[in-house]
Amino acid sequence: MPFDKTHIIGLIQSYPFIKRVTDKGGTDYSWLIEILFSLEGGETLSFDMIVFWTKSPMQCAEESPVHFFNGDLIEYPHIMLDGHVCLHTPQCVTWDDRIKAEIEAVYQWIERCYEGKQAGDEHYEDIIIETSPVRGRGVQFYYTQLGRMPQAGDYGKVAYSQLAANMIDSKPIDTYIVNEIVWTNGEKSQCEWSSAYQSGQKSEGLFVMLNGCPAEHKKFACSTYDGLDGLCTDEQLRYLYRILYKDKRNMPIFWGYTTPKGKLRWLVTYPQERFLVENKQDGGKRHTRPKVLRAKMPNVDCADISYEQFFGRGRFPDAIVKKKILLFGVGALGSGLATALVRGGIKHITLCDYDKKHPGNVCRSEYNFRSGLTKKEIELKTILEGISPFVEVEIDGKLEVLKQFSLSNKADAQLFLNEYDLIFDCAVDGELMWALEQLRLSTPIVSLSISNEAKDLVCAFSPHICEFVNYVSQHAIDANDRDMFNPEGCWSPTFKASYNDVQIMLQYALRYMVKMLSGEIEKKNFTVREKDSALHIVRW
Repeated sequence: MPFDKTHIIGLIQSYPFIKRVTDKGGTDYSWLIEILFSLEGGETLSFDMIVFWTKSPMQCAEESPVHFFNGDLIEYPHIMLDGHVCLHTPQCVTWDDRIKAEIEAVYQWIERCYEGKQAGDEHYEDIIIETSPVRGRGVQFYYTQLGRMPQAGDYGKVAYSQLAANMIDSKPIDTYIVNEIVWTNGEKSQCEWSSAYQSGQKSEGLFVMLNGCPAEHKKFACSTYDGLDGLCTDEQLRYLYRILYKDKRNMPIFWGYTTPKGKLRWLVTYPQERFLVENKQDGGKRHTRPKVLRAKMPNVDCADISYEQFFGRGRFPDAIVKKKILLFGVGALGSGLATALVRGGIKHITLCDYDKKHPGNVCRSEYNFRSGLTKKEIELKTILEGISPFVEVEIDGKLEVLKQFSLSNKADAQLFLNEYDLIFDCAVDGELMWALEQLRLSTPIVSLSISNEAKDLVCAFSPHICEFVNYVSQHAIDANDRDMFNPEGCWSPTFKASYNDVQIMLQYALRYMVKMLSGEIEKKNFTVREKDSALHIVRW
């Protein structure tokens, strides 16, 4: 139905906790209403409600067309700097449902945060930052928690490096990562990044660890430097003055503080106007605490993406992610498995393959055509490091050598392979499978193979992998090696299956494997088969 003011006012007045609704006019695209809520003990609380009635009642980019304002409540949780209440309401497709959802959300806020005097939500820790561009470009910093935490009063330098330069909505933005902090005595504390992210050219910034949160109204980042005056020591301010103004080195400043849960946070500013002046006494002979001016703080975004945050939406159990993994074969199965493991949070994987990546590999593997002819393991290393900043990816080309070592130098082969906690064999190489079994390793081995047209996937655990794989290949699955794909030229035939076919089988099997490897269910060989439009696990 079209937007109807009279109907909407009646809808709002129907709630028993609404004392008065006053139409205060509006514009060609918005409508202002004052709503007076009745509280316990006869108290009342008013809000100005702005309705952008020419818009749809649906949310756009998670923003509602209805807003509530009360600038006198800025000290309360979820009240923004302009006085509006930050609400998260459900999706609605009619104006009746939208108005009811918003009114009820405001009343819930009153009960929880105003009448209940709630100090804040458990997850509501980070201060809100109004960002400024730096030389016409947006800036984003990422960091992790440090091995050694700086303490209030500490200061020194920050090493950071550029991660990417992009455009968002036609505006340039540069992304950086914090690599480490360095105290003035030379001691260092690094972020958790893998070695791939710790290498490269570094830039310098300054850090100052404050003795409190640099916030106004306990939730908005300081907008002027004088708000930091009481949070810094004399020594910290003298250090900043010397570097910035005596040495004339313009660099970002990382103002550190801790959350109520003890997590490190940084507020990053790029000084654009002078904010410290020398403060001399005794005729200029004695330098005291520099004076902090009321200069604007050009703050930029800075976010903690420590491992727990990065994989907070979902990862594999610790029994998997903490293992040092060796992967043989990075074709359709192996590259998909490696990608899934890295997205699941593993921290160390070594890739072992001898083959090159050819254009025909791209359609069902994790590779890209644009990178051209290259070694599979080299390209996959780059892809995996691009997914997770916490994974160490190594390359080891001993796949063919290991076959010989298993016969001629068994002790060295055992020593090398037993350094790993878990070995995945996706090479689909009967000789390698046999060679690994002859070594009788203490490290568990998981063998994965897939049949032509991806009708069956076989997962076998050491020992006795060869025996099981050979048995099911001959008696339990449809190998169908008669209709294989034969590339032009001198190539070995390969199985037919699309990326979708391979991934469906692999991901379903991986979920089951993870449960076994983490001890949730008993570890037993199994096959995956599609039957009656559903996937079925057969345990052996």
